[in-house]
Amino acid sequence: MTLRNRRSPRVDDRLRSRRIACVKRRSAASAILGLTAFATLDAFAQMSVPSVPSVPGGAAGAGPGPNVLVTGSGQTWRIEPSISGQLYWTDNVNLVATNRQSDFVTQIVPRLVVDESSANTTLTGSISAPILLYANTGSENNRVLPEVSLAGKVQLYPRLFYVDGSIQVTQEFVSPFAPRPTNLVNATNNRYTAQSYSVAPYLKGDGPSNFHYELRDSNIWTNTNALSNGDRAYTNEILGKLTQDPRPFGLDANYDRAETTFNDQRTTTRTEIGRVGGLWQPDPAWRLSLNAGYEDNQFLVDHFSGTTYGGGFAWHPSPRTNLDADAEHRFFGTAYHFLLSERLPLSIWTLRASRDITTYPQQIASLPAQGDVNTLLDSLFSSRITDPAARQAFVDQLISERGLPATLSQPLDLFTEQATLQQTIEGTVNLVGVRNTVLITAYHRRTEPVPGTVSAEIDLLARAQIDNTQDGATVAWSHRITPLYTLTTTADWFRVVANDASGFNSKQGTVTSMLSAALSRLTRVFGGIRYQRFTTGSQQATVEETAVFVGIDHSFH
Repeated sequence: MTLRNRRSPRVDDRLRSRRIACVKRRSAASAILGLTAFATLDAFAQMSVPSVPSVPGGAAGAGPGPNVLVTGSGQTWRIEPSISGQLYWTDNVNLVATNRQSDFVTQIVPRLVVDESSANTTLTGSISAPILLYANTGSENNRVLPEVSLAGKVQLYPRLFYVDGSIQVTQEFVSPFAPRPTNLVNATNNRYTAQSYSVAPYLKGDGPSNFHYELRDSNIWTNTNALSNGDRAYTNEILGKLTQDPRPFGLDANYDRAETTFNDQRTTTRTEIGRVGGLWQPDPAWRLSLNAGYEDNQFLVDHFSGTTYGGGFAWHPSPRTNLDADAEHRFFGTAYHFLLSERLPLSIWTLRASRDITTYPQQIASLPAQGDVNTLLDSLFSSRITDPAARQAFVDQLISERGLPATLSQPLDLFTEQATLQQTIEGTVNLVGVRNTVLITAYHRRTEPVPGTVSAEIDLLARAQIDNTQDGATVAWSHRITPLYTLTTTADWFRVVANDASGFNSKQGTVTSMLSAALSRLTRVFGGIRYQRFTTGSQQATVEETAVFVGIDHSFH
């Protein structure tokens, strides 16, 4: 009698599922590589300066650009409404490891870009309201995810009294160890809407003997929409500065006091520091500084106070090259800030590094971060298109025509009611030519609780949420195959590892390739494919998704 090895039906099903998943991954990868290879042969032979507007509002800044209204009082308005419609098919709409569901998703995005300036006021930013409709999972997933980024300034008294204000509404993620899709289509429970509103009246002016002063009262209201019991917070920051221009010696004094209170806290997190120092500038291109001071800090669990001391260096040999660095002894060790930027006709290179304490409301209230593509391109063309409205119109058109992502990957701002110590290194490279655009960013951020501010009874998962290291990178390449067609391929990757021995870790990679065609200066159609894979070592779980999409963008005059 001969015995045969027979697999059970359950084993056969598992092997069949693995084969199907493998075929899907290979098919998605082949499609993406095929679209990319189609443009590779003549790609980098076309790197040269793209044309900029030569009409009024161009490099000379002689007049307004497109979609710009100039009133009789000298006030300039640029208002550009647009709408985008996209249809997705995804084989894992909820980004889960088991019980995957496929779905057809319709995304409609009305958007308004505003840019206003006058002798006494400025207002810039955008408002959008992505509407997501799901064919199979609509009852649980249909939603609207608003996004707002507005910043304004009012001069209430000439050269003395001003008010700054901003509104930031963004889509954020709760946990760094859960899937964080690069799009809004995937209906993950890890996403939430964060709101931040700030108003900052301040006095700023010049005094005798080359003195300059500023006294600012910043108020920030944060709402995370029931993310936790402490879903709302208020931050007040008082900042005072008094500086004397170095000729070659000068003086510098500053005071900074910040208080943050969440609505479920009985105590307030407070940081307070005052400094006095000297400046020395023997040459217009560089400057040295030294300072000493005292700090007093109150956190949820502990209190720290003591003397501080430090110094700084600045080197600005030309408007295109900037180097700023400072270091200071604080209660948590050494705090430092470093910025190096180089702007060339074809590119802009930036390297940032810092180590300092911060709070969640302060991070959310900040203006667009280093990975904001609009801000990066605006800086690149600032010397060639001097009129801000015309430059913004040119940058918006460039982003639309080349299918560039709105943002590059950045470290996740971790929601916590405690102050954290962050050590960050970020670098970006942006290359822009007639037919090719390459955007590259990479980052490393270590976040940990401020020493002595966390209770020893906190569980491992809660501690890992605020005590981890994030690494990530994005590479986006756009190539104009013909005057009509543009191929854009974007690759995103990130990894998160807990700093303790808990073993919590995760990593995610996403590749998207899109082919777009300009039907007119105001209308663009596009289609593409996306593949993403998320793994977590703590739960030995793998999440995969393949999606295809088509869409149309249209801007209105």
